[in-house]
Amino acid sequence: MTLADLRAAVPRITAKTEQTDTCWLWHGATSGAGRPYIKIGGKALLVSRVVLVLKLGRLLRRGKVAAHDCDNPRCVNPDHLREDSYTGNLYAAYGRGRRKPKTLMEGA
Repeated sequence: MTLADLRAAVPRITAKTEQTDTCWLWHGATSGAGRPYIKIGGKALLVSRVVLVLKLGRLLRRGKVAAHDCDNPRCVNPDHLREDSYTGNLYAAYGRGRRKPKTLMEGA
């Protein structure tokens, strides 16, 4: 998958996106977890990752994710996306009250 392949999908992404004053809401296919995805070259990709890669002009670094500053998984606004580690994104969600950390007793 090349940046050119991803750029070629921009019209398809734009056609399925509603741009509001804040978030750009995806109205295309979603995963079971509600994450927007699109098929490019026969491969299902998360739209937020595609948009962030195009914004950065490079692939995400190994172990990095497309993190949402708006906490809206349907949002594909490039201004709301940043590259972060999975752990960093998880701690940011804890800090904003979007997720609660599990305690040792919850796993028992």
